[in-house]
Amino acid sequence: MNVLVGALLAVKVVVTSVQSHSYHLGSCPTIEPVANFDMTKFLGKWYVIQKTSTGSRCLINNYAQGSGERNYTLEQISEHFLLGLTSVDHQYRYAGLLSVPDPNSPAKMTVRFPL
Repeated sequence: MNVLVGALLAVKVVVTSVQSHSYHLGSCPTIEPVANFDMTKFLGKWYVIQKTSTGSRCLINNYAQGSGERNYTLEQISEHFLLGLTSVDHQYRYAGLLSVPDPNSPAKMTVRFPL
């Protein structure tokens, strides 16, 4: 019995460490904000095709109007790579808050995800 518990714990540790975020030295890519950005056209469901430093796959971001003129919600859905091979529900959902600090530059946004 103890061997089975130990084996299950070892598998959980390996799977959890593989799914964790990784940190790297260096700076993020420099991206210029889009001119004449219209947030109302940005709201809705987006299928993420590229993201830096992630092991996640099949990412979906859903942006919606939040409370206040420049506040929005972000729901991020991703699939667990290993559980995707089974019939187990394997979607992770993260809810975050997106804000536009400067109304004169609406393409510059800040996202906060609670831990």
